[in-house]
Amino acid sequence: AVVSTQSTGATLNDKLCVTSANLETLYITVNQGNQKLNVGVVYRSPNGDSIEFDREYSQIISKFPKNVKTITLGDFNYNMLNSNYQNKAIQNFENLMLSNGFFPLISC
Repeated sequence: AVVSTQSTGATLNDKLCVTSANLETLYITVNQGNQKLNVGVVYRSPNGDSIEFDREYSQIISKFPKNVKTITLGDFNYNMLNSNYQNKAIQNFENLMLSNGFFPLISC
């Protein structure tokens, strides 16, 4: 659930919110004075198509507002800690994120 009040200045960013068979995303933009911050959550179903996930999420990333910091949290259902770099799906996902300026922060 997302709770937004006038004091936080948060608004739902509809163009970044998607639900499909391969992913679910929800992004808000927090406005504090002249500062903006995009915060989002992404879920990739382990039963979804990883190639389609990458394609769909790449389209969402391309819509991120320029010059606004974006933080993405989520469950991508890739084991990045014990990754087998022969696994093409993990390589493609990692390339997608790194090429768009996102760096993993993994917690167990």
